[in-house]
Amino acid sequence: MKNKITGIMVALVFLLLLSCSKEEEKIEGAEIQTTTVVEKISELDLGYQNLEEGKKHNELLDIILTNWSIDQNDEASIVKEIKRILKEHTEEFAIANNFEYEEFIKNVDFDIESMRVVDNMSIDHLKKIGYSARLAQKTVQFYNEFISLNGTENVAELQEAFLSHYQENVSDLSKDDQIYFGMMIDIAVHSTYFWYPKERGGMNKLAEFSGDTSQIYAKANIWPGWGRVFLADCIGAVTGGVSSVISSGGATAIPNPGLGGLPTASAVAIITGAGASAGKAI
Repeated sequence: MKNKITGIMVALVFLLLLSCSKEEEKIEGAEIQTTTVVEKISELDLGYQNLEEGKKHNELLDIILTNWSIDQNDEASIVKEIKRILKEHTEEFAIANNFEYEEFIKNVDFDIESMRVVDNMSIDHLKKIGYSARLAQKTVQFYNEFISLNGTENVAELQEAFLSHYQENVSDLSKDDQIYFGMMIDIAVHSTYFWYPKERGGMNKLAEFSGDTSQIYAKANIWPGWGRVFLADCIGAVTGGVSSVISSGGATAIPNPGLGGLPTASAVAIITGAGASAGKAI
């Protein structure tokens, strides 16, 4: 009888250990999935070569949030504050990324239209501000697919969806438009991680920035805010890059030695994306 009880106890312990092992596998699997998507994005080197727009975009956003000092939420005050922060607090960022600081901050005075672009998402409007017809079509398609996000989605699954969207659509675009489209996806992947709640696999910076999580969720249901914030990120960046190239007659698409050989339009893009995102999070 004693041997039988001992055998049952051993079996129970084995089953308990097996269950714990499988739970650990699930958790580790989720971590691996998130990491894998970011690694794939890095390997694909989407956007401008060697820029890593998504990573740098998050770094700039963190600088903006850390140094925010006003309570006003009107557009003019928000834009003024974003520009102030980027001019006064990005020297270390520039040096760390092999940018000449003075050359980098020349690009802070971005067009406010880049911040407003998600408020008027139509193919005709995007074409008017410089998008090619095909890039405008793909951008509106991306917007329509993801605007309904409400903050309850899993970040890892969203990142996979963004990557799949890129792979399914990129071949339809010209070489130049593939850069902008890749930039949009790279920033979308990093932006959702930056803003989304921790329980969904994100950093919860939206609540951290705005203070009251309950108000943020209520506001998100009205916007729909979660989708609008991260779309302002990635589409604002593309708009900034496109506008820069067009207004300069193509000059900003040429490698700039003062930016470590990256085109000036790339700096405009990440500045505009981060600015547009922070502006929509207020």
